[in-house]
Amino acid sequence: MIFTASTTKSEVDNSSWNYTAFNCPGGVGGINPDLKCGDNFVITQNRMPSVLANSLPYARSNGDLFNEYESYSLTANVEYSFERFTITSLTNFQDNQNTFGLSGDFQSIPTATFATEKNTWEAFSEELRLTSEFDGALNFMLGILYQKTERKFDQYVSLSGLMDSSVSDPSLVYVGSQKKSFTDGETISPFFQVNYEFTDRVELSVGARYTEETKDSEFVHPYNNSGLGGIWRTNEIARGDQSFEELSPEATLSWQVLDDALAYISYKTAYKSGGFSNSGIYSADFMGGSESDFLFEPETAAGFEAGLKSTLLDNQLRLNLAVYNFEYDDLQVDFFNSPTFAFITLNAGTAKTKGIEVDAEFAPMSVPGLSVRGSLAYNNAEYANFIAPCWAGQTAAQGCTSTVPGTNGTPGQDISGESTAMAPELSASFGVSYSNYLQNGWEYGIAIDGIYSDEYNASGFANPHAMRDSYTTLNTSISLAGEGRKWEVQLLGKNLTDEHIVSGVVDGPSTPAAGGEYADQMGFTSLPRTLAVQLTYRFD
Repeated sequence: MIFTASTTKSEVDNSSWNYTAFNCPGGVGGINPDLKCGDNFVITQNRMPSVLANSLPYARSNGDLFNEYESYSLTANVEYSFERFTITSLTNFQDNQNTFGLSGDFQSIPTATFATEKNTWEAFSEELRLTSEFDGALNFMLGILYQKTERKFDQYVSLSGLMDSSVSDPSLVYVGSQKKSFTDGETISPFFQVNYEFTDRVELSVGARYTEETKDSEFVHPYNNSGLGGIWRTNEIARGDQSFEELSPEATLSWQVLDDALAYISYKTAYKSGGFSNSGIYSADFMGGSESDFLFEPETAAGFEAGLKSTLLDNQLRLNLAVYNFEYDDLQVDFFNSPTFAFITLNAGTAKTKGIEVDAEFAPMSVPGLSVRGSLAYNNAEYANFIAPCWAGQTAAQGCTSTVPGTNGTPGQDISGESTAMAPELSASFGVSYSNYLQNGWEYGIAIDGIYSDEYNASGFANPHAMRDSYTTLNTSISLAGEGRKWEVQLLGKNLTDEHIVSGVVDGPSTPAAGGEYADQMGFTSLPRTLAVQLTYRFD
């Protein structure tokens, strides 16, 4: 039996520390003309005023913005072997909690939007597996998974200084809207895998997983400030009682072509659960709100992959090749509805991705400690069928002529044939490292790695203003370690080319302003050029 326990606690100064305005009409913020937009590693967010810091639940009394995450996990792994079988029991309990306070306009305006939020998640799971260990050509594994989950969501939003001194609860005086939500889930999932060796070089693996899930969810605005004019429903509960069933088969045929080369072809399927958007908005009918806005369907994928894995030149060269073609049904795409300050999940009809990947690593025997590596990938990922939300500011002439299915009137656009988010056609990596020993037994090393990305769209909704140019970035490390690597010191350099890499985007809240062309593009931006010193000591 192996029992493990782990815990994590982390805290950062701001949950939206990397929201940068990289593209705005006229080059300045739509609600703050003093904000200069562009590829700048700058955020502009106010601390909470003292009246909010001392009244909003979960806020810091000094007004600091923050994000605090805590989690722990307990796992028991028990194995019992008898004759030619092994029974494995894997029991797990997880608990995590995320709390934050943020400035929600991201542009430091005097009448800013502020929010505090607390999310909790608990999960218990038990997995049992029976594995055979026969001497013959046939072996199998049978298993079943049971999981029970509970998520709770609590959020308070202060909007542009709205207040109501008549409320009996002092924590609600400066609250524009409060949200509460929960989702309880239960899953049972039997699975199996059968391996059959036709010869000592040809093997077939066939398996499948059946998933049956139920989820019960509720969402409510317990309080809305009367000054909002009834745009959100107060104390009306949106409910979602969902059940999902899915069979996910797969098969792989592998052939040991040579002693150092393996070819394979696989048929694979995948399943991602559907659910309920706990952080949504239950708006009034005149804003198009409905219970269906909270619900999203499971995402499934199916397709083929074939490839070759090899070690050549007396194990000096590792060379791998893979080609793939997959189709996604009901692809889940996150959507930030900037006019209502709500994150929800939508389903794209279908999306297709196909491509080829090559990676290699060469470690010549003639130069011990030297390693040269690289990869090259071509990927074509696009929506085959998707009526997506219009980007803020989009007009009918620009394609905003439809309605998003499954919503109560959300304006939509047909982006079938457009690329999915974060999907450059070409990407590559390259690197070289060298390590050796000094006369006193200390080990030194140096490594340089580069990453190239073709142009891509950071938006999942084909927003032309979220397009990003190609880039190349470099990382490096220099290290020195004592005998047995008991201690080690490293100098680390990341993003040495200082590229402004955007890995996601939302439309800036309350933009475009009157007369604006499109919403300010707020990007989730990677760190700029950074240098760090890392010290490591390994205990016996």
